[in-house]
Amino acid sequence: MTIDEIKELIADFMHDQWSHWETWRNTQTTILGQTKDKRDIDCIDFSLHKETYDRWKRQMETPYADLSEKEKDSDREWAKKLITYLIEKGVYFHKDDLCFHQDD
Repeated sequence: MTIDEIKELIADFMHDQWSHWETWRNTQTTILGQTKDKRDIDCIDFSLHKETYDRWKRQMETPYADLSEKEKDSDREWAKKLITYLIEKGVYFHKDDLCFHQDD
């Protein structure tokens, strides 16, 4: 598996993680004192504009594979950051396995 393929797997995971969190957060939020189902207002109580809310809602209900390439790029950016972080922490990638380097 190439680094780019690993990045796609991680990006898919990152999207699922974000979607899970965002779904939970939205269940905890009321919209300007209204019920969560009311959508004819401009923003919700933590200053997220309705347009952003609607876009994020659509994205969180969309599997990673079905996102646009532009939308996937955000998850890919975080996947790249995670790969960089793991490498900085001593994880390296080998064609057959993930390898871990331990300093003596």
